[in-house]
Amino acid sequence: FAAASWTRASTASLFTSMPPSGHSCDVKVAMLPDDVTTISEVLQDQGYVTAGLPNNINVTRSFNFHQGFDWFQYQAPEYIAGATESSSQLSMYNVVRKIRDRLTGGKKRVEDYYQPADVVLGNTKEFITANKDRRWFSFVHLMEPHDPYFERPFTGEGVGRAEMEFPPPELEQAIRKAYQQEITWMDAELGKFFDWMKAEGLYDQTTIILTSDHGEEFLEHGGWWHGTTLYDEQIHIPLILKLPKSKWAGTRVPWQVRQLDAPATMAIMGGSVVPMDWQGDDLFEEDFDSIVDVLNGTVAATATDDASAEGEPGDEPSAADEVDAAPPVPTLAELIDHRERIALAEENFEGNILSSVRADGFKYIRANEGNPRGLQPEELYNVAADPGEQ
Repeated sequence: FAAASWTRASTASLFTSMPPSGHSCDVKVAMLPDDVTTISEVLQDQGYVTAGLPNNINVTRSFNFHQGFDWFQYQAPEYIAGATESSSQLSMYNVVRKIRDRLTGGKKRVEDYYQPADVVLGNTKEFITANKDRRWFSFVHLMEPHDPYFERPFTGEGVGRAEMEFPPPELEQAIRKAYQQEITWMDAELGKFFDWMKAEGLYDQTTIILTSDHGEEFLEHGGWWHGTTLYDEQIHIPLILKLPKSKWAGTRVPWQVRQLDAPATMAIMGGSVVPMDWQGDDLFEEDFDSIVDVLNGTVAATATDDASAEGEPGDEPSAADEVDAAPPVPTLAELIDHRERIALAEENFEGNILSSVRADGFKYIRANEGNPRGLQPEELYNVAADPGEQ
């Protein structure tokens, strides 16, 4: 679960293992403070060479996201009329882009919005190749699933929030299809990149974490896009880890996990301690091997209560029985009962000031009175029984 549902606040949480109220990079004018500790700084201190390839203006030098990176290069779009990173923040740039789109008959170019996955991954290959004999860390930022959503294979047709903030309901399926096509397209490009890593002998020794900053809404609660609610369609995100030599491959962690846990896990894997002000935990507990055994069924999860297995009541155990008796195997519930990770999320975006807490199968959401989205001041959901929060 992400700590926010828009890019800058959520990526700041991914970098700092803190919720927005902790890192304070939570509104449109906010910058990432100098005094926070980022995962890139932690790994840099451990001797890693660090690279950042941001692909969205919200997480660039303009907002101080380059902290701890030896090499940090905005994968900038091909700005119209000589615009620059700083000028692209101006609303006037979006106006110019809309005019250009009209002049081209509504046909869009991906590069006018962001750099496509093959370009970003190509730049990533160059960094890895130059540093493959060193310990390295790279933040690779792909934008395909973000609006505007383009039809794939690319036709120049796409839809985005800037020109259609409230699409008519009859376009829902078409927009969903474009979104899914973007994900499939990105997945294929990642597949090519991982094939390259395998061919270069890098894949088995590398930890890869695939995650996101937010989800998207397609009328699940009557709205579109992201940043305006803390319902699961906007903050339930993937978190997939590929460990060296594919350790624990195919295992699903059985407890609730948070975006905040990813940087803490990376810090520990990198040989560091988790900074005191971070709020995430290692995704893998010290006894995770035992938990994997239970999950995979390689050991019994519970001891039998069949009397025939232990002899009749009153029978005295023999010496052989005492030698052979195995210690009681803990249940999965006993193994994970201390691992409840309360998921917090916070939002201050376009007048919607929101917070949520998720624990024990329930989710409580609070919203400011009179918020533009029209959310109730308080909502409580049994997400175990009602995952759609309806």
